[in-house]
Amino acid sequence: MKTKNLPLLLVIVLMMSLSSCKVMYKPGMQNVPLIKEKGDFTSTLSYNNYQLAYGLTDQFGIMANGHYNINEWSSSFDSISSNEYTTRRWSADLGAGYYKAFGDNGIFELYGGGGFGMYDFDYDVFENDEFQSTYEYDASSWRVFLQPSLGFVSDNFEVAFSTRFMGVSFFDIAYRNYTEEDLIYEDLNDLGTTMYPFIEPAVTIRAGHKSVKFHIQLIYSKKLTERSLSYMPVNLNIGINLRISDLFNKVGEPTLETYD
Repeated sequence: MKTKNLPLLLVIVLMMSLSSCKVMYKPGMQNVPLIKEKGDFTSTLSYNNYQLAYGLTDQFGIMANGHYNINEWSSSFDSISSNEYTTRRWSADLGAGYYKAFGDNGIFELYGGGGFGMYDFDYDVFENDEFQSTYEYDASSWRVFLQPSLGFVSDNFEVAFSTRFMGVSFFDIAYRNYTEEDLIYEDLNDLGTTMYPFIEPAVTIRAGHKSVKFHIQLIYSKKLTERSLSYMPVNLNIGINLRISDLFNKVGEPTLETYD
């Protein structure tokens, strides 16, 4: 494959992923804080991801991650029938782990944690512009993760390579107007019977000011079981990264040099 075709292929993959009606798992943005010392406080924000991380000691950090996404669209099958769709997803994770600065600019991290998520999918069926019925599908999920990463940090540029090992289990599943055939066709009939493991390599690039940087992260997600599940294999996140502890003086740090 020619290199010049790779951007087009990426766009096609993303469009195919987004077009799936019931994407039961979408890899959220990885929290790769690249903190270097005690007191470092960072935040990464994108359109639907919200992340914090803090260095409690020179080698131990904590993190919090939030994700919320809502999509609405419609489709027409002919001049008579049409559907209107609404999908909502949210999740929240907490994590903690080890980090170590090495050399002049290197950072190694190993974070683990878990959290909770919810998924809601509804669509209304119309015929001749008259409402006929509503189909509903809801599920909750538990999530656990382990995420090593290796990064390079300077005042104006950061790059990191990370791999997240994610396990997702679904429960509290409820639906209305779905037949058993519908559930089988959409791989939803035995969703709550197993944990789904994923491996998710990612690359994160940040550039800008020491305290505020443009952030871009590309994630590839691969399901590690043969059990069927509709999920998004590629996710691209764009946002900003803030080093909050650099925006404001750290506690106890002098603001002016003093002399005896």
